[in-house]
Amino acid sequence: MIRARLIEVNGRSVTDLPGLEDRGRRFAEREQNLTWTQQLQPDNEISAGHWWTEDEHGKPLVSIASEYERDLKLKLGDRLLFDIAGESLEVTVTSIRKVRWDSFHPNFFLVMPPGLIESAAGTYMTSVHLTPGQKPMLVDFVREFPGVSVFDIDRLLSQVRELMDKASRAVEYVFLFTLLAGVIVLLAPFNRRVTNGATRVRCCAPSEQAGARCSRA
Repeated sequence: MIRARLIEVNGRSVTDLPGLEDRGRRFAEREQNLTWTQQLQPDNEISAGHWWTEDEHGKPLVSIASEYERDLKLKLGDRLLFDIAGESLEVTVTSIRKVRWDSFHPNFFLVMPPGLIESAAGTYMTSVHLTPGQKPMLVDFVREFPGVSVFDIDRLLSQVRELMDKASRAVEYVFLFTLLAGVIVLLAPFNRRVTNGATRVRCCAPSEQAGARCSRA
């Protein structure tokens, strides 16, 4: 993965691009993550254009994610100028990809062919699957390679699930409280009718004294 800045689109500064909404503006002005690959990943699908052939390796081409295309209002054939550690690189959009971001594979908005940006300083990323019995190996791995950052997706997902469970329980409590309040509101008129009925019965007791009291009331 190479960090870069998007400088121009079709020779026009990103600060002057017309019609961009807030998300598109953030896309244009933030630091970009570039990568390269020879083969299209299984969780990526070409929706427009073509994936590069071996003859196109090393050429200034780029494949962009559909979100990047939509928010920056790009199209096939557009030219993007990047600043990579002080060096300028202009590439042409040759394909647009639909990316399954929920696959948890390393995916990028901007992908280039091999032989173009490998010489720039960057960070290597990968994903591996470990069984529960293999996870203790990560401790030894990090101890031997302290410069490597390891993210346990299972643990992260467990934390997310725990938060979602707490939120779900909170919603259930709110629902029960609302239901109880609704029942109380529905019973209130009935309780008033019962109370009024009991008062009339007591008021209209069969005695002259009670009748006088009723008449005075």
